[in-house]
Amino acid sequence: VKNFTLGRGGQRVLGIVDHIGEGNAWQIYSTFLNEQKSSHYLVLRNGDVWQFVKEEDTAWGSGIKNNPTAKLVLDNINLNPNSYLIQIEHEGYGKLDLTEIQYVSSAQLHREICQRHSLQANRETILRHNEIRQDKTCPGILSVEKIIGLTFNPPQISKIEDNKQ
Repeated sequence: VKNFTLGRGGQRVLGIVDHIGEGNAWQIYSTFLNEQKSSHYLVLRNGDVWQFVKEEDTAWGSGIKNNPTAKLVLDNINLNPNSYLIQIEHEGYGKLDLTEIQYVSSAQLHREICQRHSLQANRETILRHNEIRQDKTCPGILSVEKIIGLTFNPPQISKIEDNKQ
């Protein structure tokens, strides 16, 4: 992906913004190759995670502000939100909810990002795109609250052991 800025202009990461891609993984990837937009990560419906932009660089996913409501954005109103946010895209469509494995995988990614950047996982640091740009419906019906809940209480996934004798 070429549509990003090296570095963060001296800004530290202050939060995460969630998006819905309005398409499948390959359509989203193609958009990032052909339009002036990008994301740090894409969480696929099967739970896989693709990284497009390094966290120390600036992805172009939330630069336009339109009547922002997020406190984090209002507190940094003179800054481009891309400079201090990690962008997480989710494969799918705004009118469809994420799959359960997608929620679990996204929550794990959020937890790891929060740990790397010393962030609390809450609604002040984890934003919906439409809290930055009111003219967007993104991220649709995706539940940021569910992602936050899963960052604190990840499900216990049991592995079935292979009994080879």
